[in-house]
Amino acid sequence: MPTGLSYWKKESFFYNHDAIIIGTGIVVLNAAIHLQKLVPSLKLAIPEKGFIPTDASTKNAGFTCFGSISEPIEREEITGTHRLAALIGKRWEGPSQTSQFAGR
Repeated sequence: MPTGLSYWKKESFFYNHDAIIIGTGIVVLNAAIHLQKLVPSLKLAIPEKGFIPTDASTKNAGFTCFGSISEPIEREEITGTHRLAALIGKRWEGPSQTSQFAGR
């Protein structure tokens, strides 16, 4: 049954891949790297809507950074010094704790 697609379209687009991973954020690209390590022969496609990624991961989204100084100052006023210290501790430990799963 003819598909109406040329050889070039089939080979150049997403018809010749085992998996398509949508997005180019930190989490998605990390998942793609680990998937490729688990199954080296896997053909992956990772489309991006723009010329370069411009969503939350490229802005860091506050997940692996402390943000501006105004954020902890405001947080301390709302929650107190001890809770702020606990939050900073979690942010400090967060990236190092995720690395323990990298080998799995």
